[in-house]
Amino acid sequence: MKTKQALVTCGGTGYRLRKGGMKFPVSKSFIEFKGHPMFYWCLLGLYYAGIERLVIVGDGAEKLRKAEHVLSDFPYNFSEVDWHEDPGFGSNELPYQARHLLDDYFFFECGHSISEPEHYHRMEDELNDENGIVLSMFEPKSYAPRPLVRLDNHGITTISQLTGANNEFSVGSPRLLNQEYISKLPELEFNLYKIVEFYSSNGLLKLVRSNMPLEVNVIEEWKEAIPIYKKHIEKLCARARTSPNSLSSRPSF
Repeated sequence: MKTKQALVTCGGTGYRLRKGGMKFPVSKSFIEFKGHPMFYWCLLGLYYAGIERLVIVGDGAEKLRKAEHVLSDFPYNFSEVDWHEDPGFGSNELPYQARHLLDDYFFFECGHSISEPEHYHRMEDELNDENGIVLSMFEPKSYAPRPLVRLDNHGITTISQLTGANNEFSVGSPRLLNQEYISKLPELEFNLYKIVEFYSSNGLLKLVRSNMPLEVNVIEEWKEAIPIYKKHIEKLCARARTSPNSLSSRPSF
């Protein structure tokens, strides 16, 4: 895989999950699942995809310390890890805040979600324009508002509400982005809805469907995600080595 860097968040207070009865420390990234925080499983998927370098962003020293602790117990080594404490302006602004640390192209991933290693490869395969970006699409949920699109012969069209058609999807992370995208963020007001509208209307947006759940925001999403995450983590563990390895000995697909 040509893209070797990922920007990974370790923030998200999880207010709506806590309101639904879940208990976890600091942020959603550190929800324990199958013996490790979600942040661990997120990094494992990135590592297995071929990511070598990380930029880890969190809105607060405590979150960054916990992320550092996860990395200290991680069974593999990334060649470079940069840290950035952001001022808490929201996830869509993070690439802009950390732009000085980012490559021309990079993945943007939420540390409280899990993606298949193969999904990152499929995203990179869709990147065929130097000014384009690739976002992930998911089965939409009416109880979790997010940008919505419809796919048809005319391309990608943003929509304001679902009609129940099978060509309608929610849009989210992981995202494959570039420095050109970062430069446009201020004029798009760091608003994901405006971002999706701009890139789709200009023919610069590609979408790749994920087999995994969208990043969890509400308790209903978490309940639906549990069996999917469990099955996926079992698959990841089957590939894992019994001792730490360097980048030169990644598991292959």
